[in-house]
Amino acid sequence: MTPAILQQPETFTRAYSRWAESFTDAPPQFHRMTAYWVLSTLLGRRAYLHLGDDWLFPNLWLVVLAPSSFYRKSTALSIGAKMVNAVNPGIILPSEFSQECLVALMQQQPHGALVSYEFRSLLALMQKDYNSGLQSFLTEIYDSPPEYLRKTGTKEIKEYRIEKPYLTIMGASTLDWLLQSVQGGDIAGGFLARFLFVSADTKSKVLAFQPPADQAQKGQLIETLKRLAGSIKGSGRMEYALEARRYYEQWYSGFCQKAETAPDAVRAFFPRLTAYAHKFAMLEAVMAGHYPQITLQDCRTACLIAESFAAEIRSLGAQSLGKSKFEAIKIRLLNSIKRHPGADKRMLLRNMNLSAKVFGDVEQTIRQTGEVEIRDGCYYLSDVGGNA
Repeated sequence: MTPAILQQPETFTRAYSRWAESFTDAPPQFHRMTAYWVLSTLLGRRAYLHLGDDWLFPNLWLVVLAPSSFYRKSTALSIGAKMVNAVNPGIILPSEFSQECLVALMQQQPHGALVSYEFRSLLALMQKDYNSGLQSFLTEIYDSPPEYLRKTGTKEIKEYRIEKPYLTIMGASTLDWLLQSVQGGDIAGGFLARFLFVSADTKSKVLAFQPPADQAQKGQLIETLKRLAGSIKGSGRMEYALEARRYYEQWYSGFCQKAETAPDAVRAFFPRLTAYAHKFAMLEAVMAGHYPQITLQDCRTACLIAESFAAEIRSLGAQSLGKSKFEAIKIRLLNSIKRHPGADKRMLLRNMNLSAKVFGDVEQTIRQTGEVEIRDGCYYLSDVGGNA
């Protein structure tokens, strides 16, 4: 999905995207959102909004999604990670870690970033016995609390204290893996609902050979990032201009109403998107030189970005995100038949990488519901299943 608003990002994101697109064929939206993540990572806790009794910081958790490696997901992430390291060396945390190791690292360096070139690997880490509390830790750190305290041991108690933590995450995955693996309970638990998903299913160009990156332009981008981070003076507190506040209030009311119609399986994402609108508003204001004020234009752009992510989540929900494994496979099978009318069983098994037993169970269901027709061993959608 390429929302129209993302075609006109502010100065740094536009310059970064143009530079990255000049030497790689990754989808443009990957570069645009990576640019926001880079700025978010380097700003850290310098800028914030005071909302209620909490401070909201502009940290972003993003995952790019595409069908295969030909979409250069890892390349897009790597370009962003190198840019971050060029400005603030050592801020990128190790990709392999235990909970105790990560807590110890962040105790020494509270401001960090995780780059997961295979998002499934990060989720798999959380399933390890020695990482049973990792998901809870990351979920708590997401909100950048004033302090994180952890005590371990019984006879000899060991204390870990992280002062002013700030963490950003950038990951990559295939769309099929996400749709097959993530179920409703995973989203309702809150951890995955904190992520923004940026997907692509088409490419605007194909490069057999990547030309060298323009190092002069890279140097200019690095200097821009240093300037933007250095532009945050004083306490870092940001405020909405009156007309921007009124716009956000009106947008928020309408967004909440529309969120009520979202599929149950993905509804947990929507409250987070209202907070992400604030985060993007801060980033837009800093890029435009409006700090410490968030202008009406900053707010409008941020709300449109949040709307684009809401559309993304609705689209993923329609494709089976958050549904039961059986229901997800059923939707994938119907979509596969829709894309390949007249395919036989062997072709469908190969395309979907399913066992014959699982395929048979799902096939029996969609035959009973009349969603498919089988003629001479070939599969076609019936009128009932035409809108899969």
